This record gives sequence, C-alpha cells and structure tokens, in this order.
Amino acid sequence: MEAKYKNWPKLILPASMLVCLLFYLKQGWFFRNNDWVCWIHLPILMIHQFDEYVFPGGFKEWFNLHFWKSNDVDFPLDWKTSAKVNVLGWIPVTLMALVGSKWSGMFLFFPFIGIMGGLPQCLVSCHSYSG
Repeated sequence: MEAKYKNWPKLILPASMLVCLLFYLKQGWFFRNNDWVCWIHLPILMIHQFDEYVFPGGFKEWFNLHFWKSNDVDFPLDWKTSAKVNVLGWIPVTLMALVGSKWSGMFLFFPFIGIMGGLPQCLVSCHSYSG
C-alpha cells in the first residue's frame, strides 16, 4: 500500500502546471479584481511540495530523522501520511482563495500560513547546525 503513495509528489509538478493553464485560459475571471493574488498560492504550494519531496527532496527524511529524532526514515512521517497531509493542504488554500476573492482582508492570512509552516523547519535546522 505504501508504494501507491510514494509517487504522489511526482504528480504535483504536472498538476501545478495544469492549474496555471486553467488560470491562463480563464484570464478574464482570473485577473479580475486581483483575484490572482489569492489563487496563485495553490500552484505555488504545489511547486513547494514538489521541491520538498522530489527536487531536491529530502523533507520526509529530514522531518523524521532531525525534527522527531527518529531512527527510521519512514516514521512517524511515511509516504501515505505525507500524501494525505499535503493534498489536504490544498483545501484550505482553495477555500481562502474563494473567500479572499470576496474579502480582501483574507490576503493577510497567506503570509501567516507560510510563516507558520516554515518557522518550525527553520528553528530545528538552526538548532541542528548550531552545534
């Protein structure tokens, strides 16, 4: 069953390109009232996930070995869990884009999500390399 989930990151780059193509084809709707600022976060998130798991990759191993200090590169974060967590992450980004299209204050939450997602990684990495 694990092998079924191992290839999910390889599908993200083509999926993000498809999302960008759909945006391009819907130019009139997409660029109306700066909606693109909200919607562009979905393919950006997808490309970020591709970079974490495929090129250059290594996030799952880093998360297990350095963040959780596990001796197993597949525990606690395995391929199945990483697929579920990352794909489910597209839902709030999409919902925030839908709401942000109607309420411009929602734009303020996008940087917050990035900071909250990246801060633990930065702190652990800084601690790991400080000696």
